Amino acid sequence: QDILNNKDIDIVRFQKLTEEAKRWKISFDKQILSFIANHRLEELMRHLVKDPFNLELLEKVNTMLTTLITIPLKLDLWNAQNFYFYTSTKLLNQAKTKADKGDKAYEKWIIAFETLGNCLKVMNS
Repeated sequence: QDILNNKDIDIVRFQKLTEEAKRWKISFDKQILSFIANHRLEELMRHLVKDPFNLELLEKVNTMLTTLITIPLKLDLWNAQNFYFYTSTKLLNQAKTKADKGDKAYEKWIIAFETLGNCLKVMNS
């Protein structure tokens, strides 16, 4: 729980702790962890709204979500899904145009963005 409360979440450490908890069948308060995880996810998504082409942040969100969905938590993805939909309608075509012109950074961003859509169970148009 504490690792999700840190301002700068250590995603690699979070993944390792999650794997250890599963391996050793450690129980935890799912209600509290769900609350903290939802709050942290919402905070990261707010940062992503301000800087949607920040690939490092996008990958951090993806890693966190990929890890969280392996834990039986109640995640409220509604706000994150709204961000995803808004960003896909406003920026995805722009990114695809740049990627089609050979911009490797945008190619990586599109892959990461589509991964986010898969984690959020949102279809890309």
